[in-house]
Amino acid sequence: MEARFNQHLENIWPDYLKSLDAFGIVGLRSIQYDVLHAIVEPRDIVVASPFGSGKTTAALLAIAWWLNRIKDSSGSCMVLAVESEQQVKRIESLITGLPAYDLMKVLPLYTTSDVSLFKNRAERLRQGPLVIVATPDRLLVHLRVGNFSSADVRYLIVDDIDIMHDKGMFRDMEQIFILLENYTCRILFSSSERPSLMKRIDSMIRHNKSL
Repeated sequence: MEARFNQHLENIWPDYLKSLDAFGIVGLRSIQYDVLHAIVEPRDIVVASPFGSGKTTAALLAIAWWLNRIKDSSGSCMVLAVESEQQVKRIESLITGLPAYDLMKVLPLYTTSDVSLFKNRAERLRQGPLVIVATPDRLLVHLRVGNFSSADVRYLIVDDIDIMHDKGMFRDMEQIFILLENYTCRILFSSSERPSLMKRIDSMIRHNKSL
């Protein structure tokens, strides 16, 4: 499939072909194209699409765009919330293949009983990572104790919010949405379009558009 980038996106992200190559992508699906446009414009969207339709790849491309756009810490970051520690580690491993990857600019957060690791993560948060990949519970803990400022979060992407809902994580996400009120763009991915779920999700989106 041919990549459908227009000149506007090429100007903003001149190295996008390198990032596509890093993920083994030869072209963009419509979901991925629409997500990148939503970030650039910016606007909030809910992407409801089945498993295997490219939602997680869309989130990874959004991270790649952000890392290419922001070369150093400037008090702004992108947060990707995922539903499990395994998914945090999977996303982190994929990000390491990006041309703009920098170990000190991408921070994974998940539940740990290792006190020294928690302190290390807290210190790195205070240094201002560009990208945070986190489970909702860890993200909420660090926000509440003030390890980083909610005002620094410009982009919030939530992968598999339907799974979070079914696993009882939705209350944490609701609190995170309240704390991250100064955001630029929210993108929520769901594999389910259950009316009760979509109603709750829609209430969290500004200028909502569902795809």
